[in-house]
Order: sequence, then structure tokens, then C-alpha cells
Amino acid sequence: MSLAVMPLMMLILFLLVRYPFALAVLALFLPMEAPGVGAAIAGSFGILVPLIYAGYFLAVFKTLHTLWIRRNTSIVSRRVFQIALLAAGASGWIALSMFSSDASKIETIYTSLGAIPGVIFALAYYNNRSARIVLVSAVAVHLIVGCGIIVFPHSPLSFLRQPTSAGAALPDVWRMETTGYKDSAQFESAAQLAFYAAVGLIVGISLLLYHRGTLIRVLGTCLAGLGIAATFFTLERGVWIGIFVGLIALIAPLKRKPAGKLVYAVILSTLALGVLAVCTSADNFVLVALRDHFLAVRQDGYRIPVAMRSMDILIAKPLFGVGGQILDLIDLAGGAPHQSFYFYAVTYGIPTGVCVAAMTWLSLVTNFAKRRPPHGSGLTQYDRLLGRTLGLVVVAMALTNGMSGGMLGWAFLGFACLPWAHSLPAGRPVASNCPASAYSRT
Repeated sequence: MSLAVMPLMMLILFLLVRYPFALAVLALFLPMEAPGVGAAIAGSFGILVPLIYAGYFLAVFKTLHTLWIRRNTSIVSRRVFQIALLAAGASGWIALSMFSSDASKIETIYTSLGAIPGVIFALAYYNNRSARIVLVSAVAVHLIVGCGIIVFPHSPLSFLRQPTSAGAALPDVWRMETTGYKDSAQFESAAQLAFYAAVGLIVGISLLLYHRGTLIRVLGTCLAGLGIAATFFTLERGVWIGIFVGLIALIAPLKRKPAGKLVYAVILSTLALGVLAVCTSADNFVLVALRDHFLAVRQDGYRIPVAMRSMDILIAKPLFGVGGQILDLIDLAGGAPHQSFYFYAVTYGIPTGVCVAAMTWLSLVTNFAKRRPPHGSGLTQYDRLLGRTLGLVVVAMALTNGMSGGMLGWAFLGFACLPWAHSLPAGRPVASNCPASAYSRT
């Protein structure tokens, strides 16, 4: 073992004891989240990868145990623990499914740890300022690296790019000739980069609109700019729909103020002009490609047949699905279903799909039930607004793309469930809620 690794091992041990959430953020740079970056880290510090995952698992178990102890102290604590149990059930069943198919043990650990840690991270540290900073920083770093690889495909960053097919030239974002530009950069799927883009855009604009500090507003502007760039590079329809609906919900509290009216006008006018340009253009190849992409003239004819063939697989293998063997699913069904809960059910079994569907529903339910969080719950009006907005983005992705998994997606799925956890059931007294500090120093 190299002596240079010893300080890093000591740092990981310190993080495990003092700041468990930091280990969750470190996992955002390991292979299961961004394989390009993860491969570079594993190549340089291979011995640290299993160590980080071990610490990651222990930190999650410690936090879950804390939520178990507090489950009966309030309605909020009970609901938070219920969401954590759904995530734990999904992770556990994913592991069982992959073990049943004789999948690689390392791959099983990577995949099964993609669910519960992200959800628990959001549930336990939603009002911890340090946790928020490191999580947003991780989002920003991924967006910077992703956009950097796309815009400068021949720069030194290109070694982080996911391998392309043999003989394929690196795409050039400024020389689109036949179709709209779409790239996954260091990710396995463009949907993952698109989800980072949506989160960065929504969080950045929320910082710009609802915080007064100049530095925070500047950082919000930069984050939103990175999100806009990455969203353009991926051209994911579900994300664009989620962003549009989410922005409308995010600006709703400002609709009577000049700033809100101005932002509404900009969004609606931009959308109207964009739709008009895309629908009427016949000469601009980019706009024509966008029209074909959104109308799914050529790209999406396979989705309904894939969904039907996937149902046959689900009936034949209801407990464990195809055991995480994505290539087998593609060979059998001709593709993968594009709804997250359906995808997880076919891939890992019906129990996993039910858990994912339940969390997806909880992330959306308070967008319909307009209940305010009780006084002293620890969930501020800004938190509730951001949670509801991110919930709309999460649901848009869940309904349109089943390959958008990853620890970050699960983290914001957990955060989007917080408004439900902090909304009082009908007939319950306000006094039954937990204090604001209940989870801030878990």
C-alpha cells in the first residue's frame, strides 16, 4: 500500500464518523454514478474504492438506525422512516435480484447502493447547510466536466469520455450536420446528464430568485447557466417538460411581483417563439431535427412494442425480473421500458417497481394537495417550494426515461418526498410535529 494513500484513508474514516453525508457525495464520483470519472479515480486510487463503499454502507446503516429510533417521536419522523423503508426495500430487492442471476458481486454492490443512500441522504440532512453545499458542489462539478467534454471533445478531459463504438469520431458540438446534438459525456446515458442539468437549472434559478446575497445569486446564475447548456446538449424531452412545469411552479409565489411577471413573460414568450420556430422551419437542419425528435417520427416507434414484450417478461419472472441483466432485457424485449417504475419492475422484480412507484407518487402528491408544513417542522417555505418543483422534474423523468437512475436521482427523489412527510394528515394537531433540529445533526 502506498504511503500517499494513508492520509486519504484517514480522511475517509474521519468523514464516516463526523460527516456521514460527505461519503454519499464521494460516491457521486464513483463508477455507479459517472463511469468516466469513476474509472479515472479507480485507476489512480483503486484501493480506496471498496473502502469508500464500505464506509458509505456503514454511514447509511448508521443514519437509518437513527431514523428507526426517532420513528415514533412525531408524524414527520414516522413518514420519513416510511420513505426510508421504501428505499431500503428497493435496494435490498435489487441486491437479491442480481444475486439470483449470478451477477458480479461488485456490480451488485454498486447497483444496489444506488438507491437507499441517496434517499436517506436527503431525508436526514435536508436542513444541514454543509450537506447542501457539498451536494450542490457535486452537481456543479459533474455539469462542468460533462459540458467540458462535450464542448471540447479533443481536450485532455476527453479521457473521461465513455468509450464510443469502434472507428466513431468524437462529435463536435459546433458542427451539427444531420441531426440535433446529443451526448452522454462521462455518463452511461444522456438521461443522467440531463437530470443533472435539470437539477442545476432549477436549483440555480431558485437561488437567484429567493436569496438576497450577491455571492449566492452569482453562484445560482452560474449553476443555472451550466444546467441550460447541459440540457441543450442532451435534448431529453422529458427533462424539458419537467423543467418547464417546474419553473412555472417555482415562480408561482412571485406571480404578483414585477420580477415574477417578467420571468413568466420570458418563459412563455421563449416557449411560444421556440415552438413556432420548430414547427415552421424547413431549412434549418437543427430545428427540423428537433421537430422530428419531439414528434417521435422515427425514434419512438419501438416504445409500445417494447412495453408489451416487457410485460411478458414481467409475467414470466415477477419476483426478480431479469436480475439486472440489461443486455438480456434488450435482447428479449428489443429495448428497455421508459418508465422508471416499469423499468425497475422488469429489471429487478415487481417489489422494486412498487417501491419506486410509491416514492414517485409521494414526490408528486403534495403538488396536488396544497397543505402547508406546520410551524416548527424545520421545512421552510423555500424548502417546500424547491421540493415540490424538483418533484415535478423527478416525475417527468420517471414517466419518460427508465435509465435515469443513479445516486443523485434517488437523492432528489427523497428530497421531493419531504413536502409529503411534512404535511399534516387531516384532523391531526400541529403539536405532533418534530422540532426543526430533529435531523440537522444526525
